[in-house]
Amino acid sequence: MNERITNVMDALKKRKIACSYYGNRKEAAVRLLEMIPENSVIGIGGSVTVQELNIQNALQEKGCQVYWHW
Repeated sequence: MNERITNVMDALKKRKIACSYYGNRKEAAVRLLEMIPENSVIGIGGSVTVQELNIQNALQEKGCQVYWHW
């Protein structure tokens, strides 16, 4: 992780905003899906990253109800 990423994460944490860094897309997707319990209700605010990673379908497969504008 480079210094710029570390600085951004430190600034977010100082403002009590939780953040994580993952080295690749697959690792990020796996961790995100682990954090969301089955049968949750999820709202997604137009994230291209979520769309590209196909997170919405993975959440629906976990029984989650997914709301988003796309």
